[in-house]
Amino acid sequence: MQGISDDALAESVLRWWRLGKNENANALAATLDDHEYGQLLHRLASYRDLDDAWHFIFALVEARPAFLDEAMKALHAWTDDARLMPRHWWSEIQAGRFHEMHQLVRQLIVNDDEADVLRQRGAGQSLGGLTGLGLEVADEDLETLLALPYLSNLEVLHVRNVGPDPRALCTATLPAKTLVLQGGSPRPEILADLWTGPSFPALEELTFASLRHPIPHRRTFPEQLWENVLPVEEIAAALRGRSLARDPFYLEFKGLGIDEDAIRALAAEPAFHQLRGISLIFSPITAAQIALLEHAPLKWERLRLHLGKIEAEGAAILARAPWVTTLRDLELSSQSMGDEAAAGLLRRLAPERIALRHNQLGSRSARALASADLAELEHLDLSHNPLSDEDLAAVLRNPTLKKLVRFEALGTRFGAAAAEALVAGSFSTLEAINAGDDLPNEAAAALLGGTFPKLARLQLVGVSNETIERLRDAGLPAINARFA
Repeated sequence: MQGISDDALAESVLRWWRLGKNENANALAATLDDHEYGQLLHRLASYRDLDDAWHFIFALVEARPAFLDEAMKALHAWTDDARLMPRHWWSEIQAGRFHEMHQLVRQLIVNDDEADVLRQRGAGQSLGGLTGLGLEVADEDLETLLALPYLSNLEVLHVRNVGPDPRALCTATLPAKTLVLQGGSPRPEILADLWTGPSFPALEELTFASLRHPIPHRRTFPEQLWENVLPVEEIAAALRGRSLARDPFYLEFKGLGIDEDAIRALAAEPAFHQLRGISLIFSPITAAQIALLEHAPLKWERLRLHLGKIEAEGAAILARAPWVTTLRDLELSSQSMGDEAAAGLLRRLAPERIALRHNQLGSRSARALASADLAELEHLDLSHNPLSDEDLAAVLRNPTLKKLVRFEALGTRFGAAAAEALVAGSFSTLEAINAGDDLPNEAAAALLGGTFPKLARLQLVGVSNETIERLRDAGLPAINARFA
């Protein structure tokens, strides 16, 4: 068989896999010699974080276990979030059939009735590669599970449905950088202890979340919230006067329906001021709540709001807040800020990440970005705003924009001018471009002249299949699927 540098074989096996023709895909792979097999592993791994590719990679290793080390190398650029436990591998582990190939997996969720598997003798042979673990266990079981030596590499721990006294979390010394506490009935004093530390000494992100609520049919987001899931005011009272006993971290409240009294209580506490930033996801926030934070002694690097509407008034409050200049990561989704207010806010920032989807941004915001200091900007998401092709081109022509890694402009009028600006900008750091809605073929074709050595994703919504093939033939990883 000829070499596969032209991607044809990788595309063929993926196509069979997507069609559910596992036997066809496996039969094709079985015809390869060892050199071609290794090439196929690396080609599939180049589709970074693609679920179909992941499943075929572990099937290839399962068929030829000698290629485990090669697969480990091929997957080095993948995020751990994409390396989930396949169901049949988990069944094998539950049955006590341990194998080193299972260590390709980085993420695992364990339900309450499955926790004993983690304690089985030899489980570390299969689970020693885990960096992320989701647990649903009784409070009294947490201490023994968190002490398992093969879990010492955990970077993400997600604990669900804890009881009132999960004290083991407040004494854990795991090196996890991310801790998510979801649902359950933990006492406010426990949550305050967890917030201030010194457990999880390497903690970078802490999330307090409601249980996941199914999306109700024909209902709006506010109706998905659980009321009073965690008593935020009582947490603030338990924090009273306390400072952090670990380095500052990012805090996220998710689906908690935080009101003005809760924001007012938190804003008075040193442990709130010392945070690196905050995310309020599925927790409606208004301009009145933003006003309570305007003069707080904050040094936040991150502010992310999803749900609620701060509108133009809230954006104006943020723009004049003394601490807004410290923000490096600003995400305000669907906040109805409007073009003028958003422009005023953008002029105060020198960010690494901006995500302002669904905010009615227009030419004023584009001009603010075009003239801003974007020397540190790596991620720019302007999707679903009425920005013209020339607006986007003006932003991309900003001479300080040199570190851009991800550019998103879905649902805009991205066109030939913006495409030409991407090409002219010589964005050697770009890894992902997501653009278009009804994107003209001519605009997509303009990207053919560009050099993007690190590009792993080029999503061009609205472009014809023929143009996509031209881009692929030129070595660009193009797709036109709307939700790929």
